[in-house]
Amino acid sequence: MKLRGSVGLIFLVTILGQVKGWQSDTLAWQTYTEKIPSRFFEEVYLHNSLEHFLENMYDLTYNQIETTGDISRIDPFKFSFTGYSYQWNRYYMNNHRFNDLYMPGSSLYKPFLGGLDLTMDIVNSSIQFGPWQRADIAKAQFNSGNMGDRIPGADEILEFILGHPSAYNGLIKPVEDRRRTNENGTIYFQNTFNNVPVTFAADFGSRNFVGFNYDGYDKSWDESYVNLFTQGLVPLKAVGIFDNISFMAGYLSRENYFAETMTQGCLIRLQ
Repeated sequence: MKLRGSVGLIFLVTILGQVKGWQSDTLAWQTYTEKIPSRFFEEVYLHNSLEHFLENMYDLTYNQIETTGDISRIDPFKFSFTGYSYQWNRYYMNNHRFNDLYMPGSSLYKPFLGGLDLTMDIVNSSIQFGPWQRADIAKAQFNSGNMGDRIPGADEILEFILGHPSAYNGLIKPVEDRRRTNENGTIYFQNTFNNVPVTFAADFGSRNFVGFNYDGYDKSWDESYVNLFTQGLVPLKAVGIFDNISFMAGYLSRENYFAETMTQGCLIRLQ
């Protein structure tokens, strides 16, 4: 009887140990995060576009946005974490969720990566922007020159190298134009007033789109766009149960492509 009791006790302890170990292993996979400091984007990557970073450097996402020449800078996010549905994606700014309810899986605003840490939660398909880095930052850039178009003399160069006309010249109806960025610009400004960070960012530019029909190339058209975004903390003392008040506001407008998703508004978070 004593032997049976000992064996039973050892068996019970073993089972409980296995259950606890299995639960620990499971909980360990409930989240898997990677934190990327803002200094990486400011000093190493030198680009403040999230989709550009996801397509060209980050290994755990599958991006479906063309980033050459920043042509899709203002289009809705469309990427997948390790093969998950892109519609599961969630976006947070300092724990303030800002998903676009009209376009599942996209964000209401497209924040700039300057001055913001980035935390990627691979398992839960979420991205956390922030916290803000209390530093003064001012950036401006402008590009011009039909980025994404063919280089001058492309047909002659290919024929010289290959010894025969290029495939482009072999089309029944040559494509006279192609999708490209005509020009674009970015302005980013972050300053700290009384130890309170406030950010303002603007994207503006023009891009070209190409239409096709059953015969091939049909026509092309240009569109202009502008994207304004601001965020910060309201410099108010804590009142009642709230420690701080933060805000996000944005305006996005374009003429043709995804024009139905034009957004404007303001989000306020009490914390």
